[in-house]
Amino acid sequence: MFIRQILHTYKKNFPPIKLSLNRKGKKCFHPSDEILIWNLSTDLILELSQFSTLPKYCYITRHDNDIIPNENLKEHLKCWERNLEEVIDTTGKHYLLGISTVWFVAYSESTELIELIKEKIVQKDIKIFMDNPEVYNSIEEIPPDNQYTKTKDEAKMFPEFLHQITQIGIDLLRIPNSINELRQFKSLEWCPGSNIEINNLKSFLVKKSKYYEDVIEINNTVRNQFWANFQIIRYGYSWPHFLFNICGI
Repeated sequence: MFIRQILHTYKKNFPPIKLSLNRKGKKCFHPSDEILIWNLSTDLILELSQFSTLPKYCYITRHDNDIIPNENLKEHLKCWERNLEEVIDTTGKHYLLGISTVWFVAYSESTELIELIKEKIVQKDIKIFMDNPEVYNSIEEIPPDNQYTKTKDEAKMFPEFLHQITQIGIDLLRIPNSINELRQFKSLEWCPGSNIEINNLKSFLVKKSKYYEDVIEINNTVRNQFWANFQIIRYGYSWPHFLFNICGI
């Protein structure tokens, strides 16, 4: 058995955000300083990072357009009554209120382990709600989603790649100024880079991420597969996107 379980997390000090409804779905507009949202989400990612090696694979990612169950949203907004009047005045009928969340996605062979992770997260006073899990007989049976993954091989590789990106991102978030340095590689999120750009990013990660140096760089097979995966970019669906997402750029 191989399980994919999304744990949507946030904290009670996360301010409400405005969500604009349009034909493409929900777009986020922050009623408060975006730097505050970035810092709160980063702090939560680093809190969650202590559990990120418990499941076989894990990825952590920021979400400003999450679908929040009504009961969670109502409970959360009660804490912000004094701050909501101004937000509601500027919201209007074309907007909804929401919460920024951080997804902790566990890939595990054990439902008991997922429950243990959930318990540990709740014990840290982190708010949480969960989707129904996706359950497969094995990792080989995960079907392609026809967005990020087009083949069964890609579908099988994707969880490990997301885990690698998550561990690298956690390392970068712990190092002052590394996120600003990563910004110079932002174009790689949607455009295949030149050999020079990719080599510069490799050098950067060797210096800044112990996980990359110890787990990926040291193993030729793992390293070659990682960079082949990193350059999978399709219209609207980019594998390197997840590195820039966890780092908040």
